[in-house]
Amino acid sequence: MPAKLLRYISGLTILVLLMAGCDSSPQSTPTFTGVIKIGVASPYTGDTADGGIQIWQGAQLAADEVNAQGGILGKQVVIVPADDSADPNKAVSVANSLVSQGIVAVIGHKDSGVSIPASAVYHAAGIVEITPTSSNPQLTAQGFDTVFRVCPIDKTQGPVLAEFMIQKLGFTSIAVIYANTAYGIGLDAEFEQRATALGVTPVTSQEINRGDKDFSATLKTIQPLNPQAIFYAGSLPEAIIIVQQMKELGIKATFVGGDTLFQPEFALQAGSASEGAYVSSFFPDLSQSSDQSAKNWVASYRDTFKRDPGGNSSGGYVAAKAAFQAIQNARSTDPAQIKAALKTLDMSSLIGQIAFDANGDLQDQRAHLHIFQVKDGAFVPVP
Repeated sequence: MPAKLLRYISGLTILVLLMAGCDSSPQSTPTFTGVIKIGVASPYTGDTADGGIQIWQGAQLAADEVNAQGGILGKQVVIVPADDSADPNKAVSVANSLVSQGIVAVIGHKDSGVSIPASAVYHAAGIVEITPTSSNPQLTAQGFDTVFRVCPIDKTQGPVLAEFMIQKLGFTSIAVIYANTAYGIGLDAEFEQRATALGVTPVTSQEINRGDKDFSATLKTIQPLNPQAIFYAGSLPEAIIIVQQMKELGIKATFVGGDTLFQPEFALQAGSASEGAYVSSFFPDLSQSSDQSAKNWVASYRDTFKRDPGGNSSGGYVAAKAAFQAIQNARSTDPAQIKAALKTLDMSSLIGQIAFDANGDLQDQRAHLHIFQVKDGAFVPVP
């Protein structure tokens, strides 16, 4: 069994133990005067579970570190996980459950379509939501002053990918496939708008359903158009099937996808069909960093979870660190004070500077976008 797959399975095992009641955070000691509960809401079951597990693991590692140093304000940080199953219909009940457990902030959700309905619950309770990965612009366009994110939004990601494909790779013929989800629709709209402005109107734009298992009809519609590239906006499981079916049909177009594909499973499960594909990421690959603090973090992650960090691991870690820093700066666990402190936060982190604009979105978003290509089954940064 490949080592990467073993590490992936190890991560799943850890989360099963967690959901069964095994808490990997340090136990309370007499030095702690109380607890600070931080919710971490993401999918821990279903076909995108590993991305959610990575968010939890990153947040848990941040909590372990701060607790080892005496906690925050003398209190122990306790991570409260909540499985949203990447299901928008489950979002509200999950959010209400977390609020009822006395959390003072929530890290998550992973998916835009889940974060958007959940955000209304947190806003009504006055509790901040810091998402590592939900990128649909609608999330912060609602006017909720409790929403923050440590990732770029699709108004930035879509144009950056269009510019990369057209200006750097030189593509003049692009087909689009997008999922009928908040993420897929939003990223596609921003990509197509910028591509068209650059003089390349997609030759076709095909909608697919989240959860479908066969995209041969869609690909056979695209095939006669002979595009140089296919841009994909959607979830990882469908992308794996699409590139496999592209190979089966002999479609030679270069495959380019959004941030959801920056996960080990893309190359592991798609195999040679993923070779040469490009994907964006909100986070650098810290395992390839020469920075000593990044090396130390990767070593600590591996030691704790017996696996390599994934595409969302550093996002969960940094989102949690932002919450911790806000609590420390506010010198309070009052959610209103935490919110006020986040608005003025200016924090160095493993993924770059974290500071928010008036909407709760990251400042200097382009600096937080990265592009990788699959080469020999691994993600290689594109300069």
